[in-house]
Amino acid sequence: MFIRPLRLPSDRAAVSEFLHEQARRGLPGLSENKHALIEYDGDRPGTGLVAEGQDGGVVAYVGLAPAADGYWAMEIVTSQPDPRPLVAAAVETVGERRSRGIRWWVYGGPLAEWPERLGFAPERRLLIMARDLPATDEPQFPDGFSILPFRPGVDEETWLEVNNAAFAGHPENGGQTLEDLERRMAMDWFDADGVRMVWAGERLAGFCWTKIHPSGEGEIYIIGLEPSFQGRGLGRALVLEGFRHLTARGCPRVFLYTEGDNEAAVRLYQKVGMDVVEIHRSYVRDLN
Repeated sequence: MFIRPLRLPSDRAAVSEFLHEQARRGLPGLSENKHALIEYDGDRPGTGLVAEGQDGGVVAYVGLAPAADGYWAMEIVTSQPDPRPLVAAAVETVGERRSRGIRWWVYGGPLAEWPERLGFAPERRLLIMARDLPATDEPQFPDGFSILPFRPGVDEETWLEVNNAAFAGHPENGGQTLEDLERRMAMDWFDADGVRMVWAGERLAGFCWTKIHPSGEGEIYIIGLEPSFQGRGLGRALVLEGFRHLTARGCPRVFLYTEGDNEAAVRLYQKVGMDVVEIHRSYVRDLN
């Protein structure tokens, strides 16, 4: 097995086909963020690693991307039984970037047993919660608040300010840049009307960004509140607004991701009828 850096755009088709084939076999794939680095990064150098077999075909892919907390996130999709060469190559690559360490996200499947065997410590649990639509409750916003869709070319900087305040210190959602936002807006699933923004006059209080998957299932993609607006019932109202919007678009079911240790968020989602259906886990290994 020969492991080398991802080269864009020449590797795009072969790596994408490999990932699709693994998905057809029922194996966990990449998160949207890691997949976007392949599909939407133009001609910029990629941060992934490609493993080729003796015939030159792709047999594994390692998605790597820096996080806001100084670690690099890693995801592995492989047809090989032993991921140790892939992890060693990733450690070498990330070490050259002077990273604090690696955060390995594992979404179940054959790799689930490997992180702790290779010296990674358990870190986070990411819950996937879901429910059928429609919901019986309607969103109720306090007087003086209004809901409007995202306006491309107008709301980018305001959204970034509120998102980064809401997720300050979060390794994935925090520290977003205009480039990060524009990359998401370039994806074929992006719908400005699906970003539901709640305003208090001219101040953005929060937002519920929804997403519709090819299967027709809806997702509460990101939901955030400007910290000074917390504690006013806006979180519940925004979730229900997301449900309302996705129902109007014909989605029969909705899901979201939330941190397993965010007890307040988990309780909120349970109160609006969502249940835990899957758990993703991360493991960390310091390099300093």
